Amino acid sequence: MKKPISDFINKTIKIIVTFLVTLCTAIISSNNTNIVYDFLSQHGYSDPTVQKVVLSAIIVAVIAILQELLGLLYKAILWIIKCYFARLTVEIGYKINNRNTELIKFKPVGGEYEEKQLEIELKIIPAGKISIFIFKILKLQIEIFFNPQIIDVTLINDQEWINENASTRVSENQAICINVLENYRLGGLSMKPYIMTESIIILPKRVKRDTAYIDFKVTSAMGKKFVVPYVILI
Repeated sequence: MKKPISDFINKTIKIIVTFLVTLCTAIISSNNTNIVYDFLSQHGYSDPTVQKVVLSAIIVAVIAILQELLGLLYKAILWIIKCYFARLTVEIGYKINNRNTELIKFKPVGGEYEEKQLEIELKIIPAGKISIFIFKILKLQIEIFFNPQIIDVTLINDQEWINENASTRVSENQAICINVLENYRLGGLSMKPYIMTESIIILPKRVKRDTAYIDFKVTSAMGKKFVVPYVILI
């Protein structure tokens, strides 16, 4: 869809330029004392036919140059928009025992489940500088939780995460709230992705055959990409 819109804008610009230059030229050529005719007459080209041919050639050249200049300006504006307003992308991955996983299976031992440590990995691909600035002000936050809520979440470091002002905390609804840009410093030149990792302990609330998915909620986000694993209780 972007290419047709871009082509339409380019064609519209060319039409407008052609119209304006042609209009101005028509006004100039209607005046026999215009600067082009005067210049040609001073150099011995007073024939009206020659003057009109030269004027037509100048019109074509001016239109072509202006179209190229405006096309270059349009591309430069698009480049600036892309650099400063590009979308922020967040990719979420999950690991157990340092291995990527999309499935977490619990099997009861002696009528009870054993807890598992889940590592959440966020890969943040920086956007344009203005986009990042806006997201940082809005405190872009991702809430990750189990849906339905049949899993208890325990933090690896309770003291660090209890603080409501911490970049990562757990809400009353057992949602892991991560402020993606809390510690991101604006003004850097590197646009390479950076990775955040958070480790949690998960344990089903009761022994029951059921399935739950890791769900998420994004606040103040324009672009996102997520991989959603799920949990099976057997």
